[in-house]
Amino acid sequence: MIEVRNLVKNIASSHRQNAQKNGIAIIDNLELLIEQGQSASVQGASGCGKTTLLHLLSGLDHPCAGTLIVAKHAIHNYDETRLDYFRRHTIGIVFQQFHLLESLNVEDNIAFTARLAGNLDPHHINNLMQQLGIADMRNQRVTKLSGGEQQRVAIARALAHKPRVVFADEPTGNLDEHTSSAVSELLFSTCRALNTTLLLVTHSNDVAALADDAYHMTSGQLTKITPSLQKS
Repeated sequence: MIEVRNLVKNIASSHRQNAQKNGIAIIDNLELLIEQGQSASVQGASGCGKTTLLHLLSGLDHPCAGTLIVAKHAIHNYDETRLDYFRRHTIGIVFQQFHLLESLNVEDNIAFTARLAGNLDPHHINNLMQQLGIADMRNQRVTKLSGGEQQRVAIARALAHKPRVVFADEPTGNLDEHTSSAVSELLFSTCRALNTTLLLVTHSNDVAALADDAYHMTSGQLTKITPSLQKS
């Protein structure tokens, strides 16, 4: 599960260097609760703090105040060593920029995190590649792939070690409409099958509507979207 209480993250203004005390709050006393195995989507204007929220929840950034509990890990209290272990064994991340390893082929990129976590399941990885339509590319270098194909590799990698929580930042942003729909449904269905909690940031109303709960982010806080508003 994900539990966030009174979360604050400040960024420095041009006139203030100490963001911890005097900066502008991009996350302002934010609250969020997602039960284990459930999914939630976050939408909002560019620059409103959506990606910052994912970075805080994945331990890639540090809060100024508040409580962050992810899969029973109180990561707001963790040092870098414990955060590294947490990221390796507990969560999967789909980045906007992919962060694939250019020296490795598709299959080795997907398996990389699972190997680090000691949870390599070749059958599971093969199923992911088949479902995402990249099995025929398994031996290709990722530098030879299109942006959409690289995105599918990144999604498979995030799911390869069967994480308890997945964070996805615009996971279908580089895909065409048809592929986006298929990949989104796979992402949600795989997380449900693994009882994995999913939190994703998206600009797509269709993708957001697949989540159990949908939120809009503004003024550093989250507001739950009702189903009628979500589909409008």
